Amino acid sequence: MQHSRNSKPLKMIKAEFTKVSDLFLPYPKGFDGYTSLAPFFKKLIGVVPDDIRQFIIVNNQNAADEIKNCYPAKNIQPLVIKNFHEIWLRDIMGFNSGMNKIYKPIFRPDYCPYIYTGYYLDRINYSVSEIFEKSIGAELIKMPIILDGGNFVSNGKIAFVTDKIIKDNYGISKEPVKKLSNYLGVEVVVIPSNKYDVLAHADGYLNFLNEDTICVAQYLDTNIFWQDRIYIRQLEYIAKKHSLNVVPIIDNPVTEKVIGGGKTFNDTSDTCLDSAQGIHTNFLILNDTIIFPEYSNDEKAHSDINKHMLQRYRYNVESIDCDKLSKFGGVLHCVSFTN
Repeated sequence: MQHSRNSKPLKMIKAEFTKVSDLFLPYPKGFDGYTSLAPFFKKLIGVVPDDIRQFIIVNNQNAADEIKNCYPAKNIQPLVIKNFHEIWLRDIMGFNSGMNKIYKPIFRPDYCPYIYTGYYLDRINYSVSEIFEKSIGAELIKMPIILDGGNFVSNGKIAFVTDKIIKDNYGISKEPVKKLSNYLGVEVVVIPSNKYDVLAHADGYLNFLNEDTICVAQYLDTNIFWQDRIYIRQLEYIAKKHSLNVVPIIDNPVTEKVIGGGKTFNDTSDTCLDSAQGIHTNFLILNDTIIFPEYSNDEKAHSDINKHMLQRYRYNVESIDCDKLSKFGGVLHCVSFTN
């Protein structure tokens, strides 16, 4: 696909709040490092609305049979992908055009290098192609841009990405922002990264409810979050500058690191990834239902405020305990992909 320097976007990317027919989720029974999360994913699969077809990615037939038999009344289609061990589907699957075309950037994270080796990354790329071939038969269009899917929050017209896109593509891809805009047909808005967030994914702070309304994380007024609150005010300003209604979602992140998020498996230094426990903005929209993360350290008053806020926009809110998942560094939006 060729794009001239003056080419204008001709298409729009599918937004999270638009019609969902299919949901992709992993069922990690047998996944290296993630098997302990199988009970969580079994619960998550159970709360997905019955009218949505679920493509459940497994790496062995026993897991496929188990999850299919667990919910015989649901429209579940297991996909057996040999040697697949990745739960963060949002980062690896690409961006859905809504026209049976998937635009896939290069997945080349600068974290967890002991996991994301060259061989593993090659395997992921092959697996993503196999997943779409076995499910919706979508055309996969590769983009010469390094970008994690979690660092992309869009209403179909504009898309927010953190400035990590500049860092990741330095010396590799010229004008990555312009390229991303031309491929996906959206105005790409680069927002600053939170300097304390190694992952620097936009979906840890932002989530669209509709074309004109965006949820922005709101941190509690405590000393520990004072610098994060300054960062959040920057995001609110940028959103309002783009004529968006801002809906605050109360987050209460914990100050703990993900074991193995640094250079080696046991690295617990400050360079490790942060736990995602307490992050509520990373919820999953499935038509008129929002699957919303909850945690053991939540205060009921804050949970009620968040739920009532979302219900005002005519969403049914289904909660699920994300304590165990979040300790691996992500939440519901991170582990899913919609069509």
